[in-house]
Amino acid sequence: MVESFIKIENNFFDQDTFKKLNSEIESYEYKPPTSELLQNNGGCYWFQKNISGSDLQNHIINIIQKRTNLKINKQKKCISKFIMSNAQDGARPHVDHGNEMQCLIYIKGDEILNNGTMFLDKRESSYDIHTHVGFKENRAIIFSSNNYHSPAQFLGGTWRYCIANFFCLL
Repeated sequence: MVESFIKIENNFFDQDTFKKLNSEIESYEYKPPTSELLQNNGGCYWFQKNISGSDLQNHIINIIQKRTNLKINKQKKCISKFIMSNAQDGARPHVDHGNEMQCLIYIKGDEILNNGTMFLDKRESSYDIHTHVGFKENRAIIFSSNNYHSPAQFLGGTWRYCIANFFCLL
């Protein structure tokens, strides 16, 4: 099991790459997640477009490996997707199973604290926030998948566009 970590990287992409992504991200066709994911998450608060296996996914992996001591196992399933979300109806604390680390990259949205992501400690029947990362375009949050987290948009955020990545480590 990977030791718990959270790392924040501002200016994740170079300016040219980021400007291209930021200008194009709203033009993609987004679809709701599978019925199983909807059931497990209490309904739909996000829409997605798969980019697994793309040049962009490989570029993200290369950036992570250059800037951190993390080595991503490309032999295991690597999932990357554009995400359009607005979790206005309440907190949705969860861990994402089937991987060891995640990289959430903010691309477009209102740069406010409550458009970001909260990290929580799970208690017996509740959660306590221990870290709250605000939304800033071109900011990445790289974290171990054993961290409970939730979109913070229910606290007064708006629609946001991100790239969500789910990886296993060597």
